[in-house]
Amino acid sequence: MSLPAGLARALKASAARGEGLLLALDFDGTLARLRRRRDAPRLPARRRALLRSLARTPGVRVLIVSGRELADLRGRCSSWPVLARFRRK
Repeated sequence: MSLPAGLARALKASAARGEGLLLALDFDGTLARLRRRRDAPRLPARRRALLRSLARTPGVRVLIVSGRELADLRGRCSSWPVLARFRRK
């Protein structure tokens, strides 16, 4: 999936000015629909493709935020780098 032309142009212009974009999105309820069963949500293929396109755009970083355990999140976002989990105490 490619980015909409207007968005791609705006991101390219932003990168040319040395500006960056950090896109931080929550997994449950934003990237994946909320489900009653905690083991049911998955990252839909179209959203995965769009996130990949965004992440490959110069100057753009994509971060997936979640309260899930790392192993669980890695399984749901296969082929997507999951680096760390922060737990509120």
